[in-house]
Amino acid sequence: MDEPTNHIDIDGKEQLEKQLLSSNATLLITSHDRRFLETVASRYLWINEGRLEEIHHLELFFASEPGGGYTGSPVASRSVNPTNDVGDAEQILERIVELEGLLLADRGRKPKFQKLKLQAEWSSEFEELNSQLEL
Repeated sequence: MDEPTNHIDIDGKEQLEKQLLSSNATLLITSHDRRFLETVASRYLWINEGRLEEIHHLELFFASEPGGGYTGSPVASRSVNPTNDVGDAEQILERIVELEGLLLADRGRKPKFQKLKLQAEWSSEFEELNSQLEL
């Protein structure tokens, strides 16, 4: 769907959101409507220099626009392999703080707008990183 909320009123946007959320369809949507994307999207993808990157946080996604300053983190495939190096432990701690923020922000939404699959992924990664710090 290319800019599906252009030229429709608020009632039309709300009806479109409800239909998309209830359909369980997989769609590729391009839009500049932040509220619409926050409501219906569960994943954010950015084409950067010929590569497709997944960005988990909407604000980082919008920062990825030309001139927005996105630097390539955090993406779904990101993983940290700790060693005894202090720098690696700091990276893990930074990611844990980031995951906590993502979980809190998503859980703060109305239940019908929460991204439960992402919450599960974030929680799993959070637990894995915590266990790596304990090693």
